Amino acid sequence: MHSGAWTTEIFLPARYKSIISKYLPQEKDRLIQDYGHWKRSSDYKLYWLEKSRTSVQLDTRVECSSFAGDVLRQETAAITTSINDDYANIDSNNNMGMAASSSFSSSTAIQDSESIPSSSIPTTSSATTPLDTIATITTEGPPCFPWLIGDFDVADAFYRYRCHVIQQANDRLLQIEKSVHELLSLSHILLLCPNQHSDTMLHFFDLAQLQKLHYSLLTESLNDSITLPDDIYLKLVYAVTDVDAKVKTRGQVELLLLTMAQDLDIRQQSVVWGGLQLRKLCD
Repeated sequence: MHSGAWTTEIFLPARYKSIISKYLPQEKDRLIQDYGHWKRSSDYKLYWLEKSRTSVQLDTRVECSSFAGDVLRQETAAITTSINDDYANIDSNNNMGMAASSSFSSSTAIQDSESIPSSSIPTTSSATTPLDTIATITTEGPPCFPWLIGDFDVADAFYRYRCHVIQQANDRLLQIEKSVHELLSLSHILLLCPNQHSDTMLHFFDLAQLQKLHYSLLTESLNDSITLPDDIYLKLVYAVTDVDAKVKTRGQVELLLLTMAQDLDIRQQSVVWGGLQLRKLCD
């Protein structure tokens, strides 16, 4: 269970008992008894499971939005720098071309007056556009291994989509407000936002395929359960109970949990870190 939801599951009953004790003293015993019956029912487990899944989804969306924003800022800065450098190269080449043209005109006039055959006109190399440079750097061969969701190869579709975006970027600048998916694809990121897919994406991915891919990844993430040994689980339960009953201080329990976490793997440690949020419990 997500640590935030786990902590809330402990906090709310204590808060509930505090409220009814203060405002409904006559109904306190009956309400606590009703709460106990509900806590032993399947509805209680389903309620907190749904709260946990919702919390994970919200946290994931926040992290994805933050990461996407960072990537957009980096890509925009790189493109802007390349464009400024390219304009400087174009101005330099134009000046060189004008000087060469002026020199050639003077030379031709002298040669005509002396009846000397004219020489060929020297050519100047064209400047490379910044997005041509991006295409040269980021374009690679097709994926070596497929990524299959059912019969659909996600890796191949994303490769073709990304190549199209690179070509599209060569023809015109991409607007951040309208081309978030396309800009992220330049950094090998496939952004999945239900019902918010770009028109360009839908040329390479069917809407049903995108929804199936999103559901598959979300289900895989949410169903990735963490199993704790029985002795560790009991220690966590006792730690929470001791703090709630004021048998031990928060500092004592935090030290116990930190010591215990040293022998666990990183995924099991994440559950223990949730226990360290005990400071959020009401007194």
